[in-house]
Amino acid sequence: MLCLLTLLMLLGSVFGKVINTENIVEDDSFTYKYFSNVINKYEQVFNLILNNDNSYINISKGLYYNLTALKNEVLYYKMSNITSPVTYIIPPFYDFSNDLYLLCEINNKFKKEKTLEDLERLKILINNLENYIKEIESIQLKKENETLKFDTENLKYLIEIYKMKFFKKRLVYNGTLKIFISKEDPIIYEKVKIFGLADNGSIVIYIKNLRSNISEKHTLEVKNNTFSLYYSFKDLSAYMIYAKQNNKTSNILYIKTSRIPTFIYTEEKFKGYVNLPLNISGYILDYFGNKVDGKIYFLNESYRVENGLFSISIVFNKTFNETFLIKFSPSNHIYKNSTKYIKIDIKKIPLFISIYTKTNTNKIRVHEPLTIYGNITSIINVSNIPVYIIVDNKTYKKIEVNSRFSFNISFNSSGNHTLYVYFPGNNIYERSKSNIITINVEEPNYLAFAIVSIITISLIGFYYLRYRKDKIPENKEHVEEEKDKYNFIPRDVEKAYKLIFEFLTDKYNLPKTLTPRELLQKIKHLDKNIYEKLDFITRVYEHSIYGKQKLDNSIVEKYFKDIENILKSENNEKNT
Repeated sequence: MLCLLTLLMLLGSVFGKVINTENIVEDDSFTYKYFSNVINKYEQVFNLILNNDNSYINISKGLYYNLTALKNEVLYYKMSNITSPVTYIIPPFYDFSNDLYLLCEINNKFKKEKTLEDLERLKILINNLENYIKEIESIQLKKENETLKFDTENLKYLIEIYKMKFFKKRLVYNGTLKIFISKEDPIIYEKVKIFGLADNGSIVIYIKNLRSNISEKHTLEVKNNTFSLYYSFKDLSAYMIYAKQNNKTSNILYIKTSRIPTFIYTEEKFKGYVNLPLNISGYILDYFGNKVDGKIYFLNESYRVENGLFSISIVFNKTFNETFLIKFSPSNHIYKNSTKYIKIDIKKIPLFISIYTKTNTNKIRVHEPLTIYGNITSIINVSNIPVYIIVDNKTYKKIEVNSRFSFNISFNSSGNHTLYVYFPGNNIYERSKSNIITINVEEPNYLAFAIVSIITISLIGFYYLRYRKDKIPENKEHVEEEKDKYNFIPRDVEKAYKLIFEFLTDKYNLPKTLTPRELLQKIKHLDKNIYEKLDFITRVYEHSIYGKQKLDNSIVEKYFKDIENILKSENNEKNT
């Protein structure tokens, strides 16, 4: 089905006698090559017949089945309101393949036992093939400004050679009323030709259903001592056919009709995951392209087919890659059962683990705790996944995590330490390893600690004295300068976030020591109008800075745009 879908997309417009040439698409070369190859196959079949190579039967059979499948799939897409120019190309090719396959079967029989009846059937089929070639020759395709037409000259030449070789004899009327049929085992509703030899004038053909005992009669005119009638049998039964003219009665034909073949159309291969539903869907069409209802049988379960469509939802609890048989049983006895093999590939569910810290440098002191954050991405939400924390290539700890997790870690020695998270896999999930982060652990700096302490005490004293004084009115020029700095947004994820962070902490008088996630929680309660944008900004910042992940350009653009919108809206509020 996927190949057909590609074909449907690639096919350009085609026109014949009744198709509007204004709808032509400029390049139909894919279509032209595909059906030109079909014509080459037709030529191959006739070459094999003329060289007495019996492989022509299998090749013609394969051609017929391929064109039948293509025709029925086109009909299926047409039912789904998906139209394609191939709809106009395929009829003469399908008819040619059908009659060529029948000709090959009769030809094989004719080689073993030459009968005038089979010879006449071959003539009818050859005449049909020549008419189909005329239809094929009327098709025109486009490639830019070039018109493409199918080359059938060699095919017509081979058919002429075939006629010269096999049609030396012909039916001659010798006064005996004779009747024949083009196919002795037709399927129900298939059009066949009943023909024969008789005196010129009127003749009556009798067709009797031996199961229901109901007879039909058809009156025909005989010209040039020949007569013919196209007929379709409507019942699954045995029939008796004969002709009467004046006081003459022809030979009797006994015909037994067969059930209408059905075809199952699905993908050739299905892929799924352990413990997740796998959907297998398709449709059933008969030999004539009609939808057929009934039941599909798969793995000892039955599923209804309604309006020609079926759907199977099934869960597998282990991995495998095997071939399975689908069976179709029609609800109407006039149809044949059908089967199809499909391949099913069930794999474990993949997991993707990423870890990061919320520090810019990944630098800490000995014994200082560090929080590691992580995400597990999969096609489903995961929970209670046992993972191993690997530090310096040694297992540090085993923990159970969900799709979002965090844990604390500290180091007893200085230096660079590597850390990653590893999941060994189980019967449901594939094994997975996170990215590796490097942490720089330094010895405590006691002198720096003392200096910081002195500075801290000094600052406390300074601010204590400062706030005892009356507030000095804010300098207008300074206010304008602060306002202007928010009009330019740097095209850098980290710098842009620092700008919005500074703006919001200043506006709401929040501590500068807040983490991005803590700031988001504060804004959730202080200003719900900007919370959704800030949530997106925060997540992008964390993935880019903490997770060291490469972001899509569209996400980065939205990141800068949301920051700009928050700053503009806030500035507008100030101006009003």
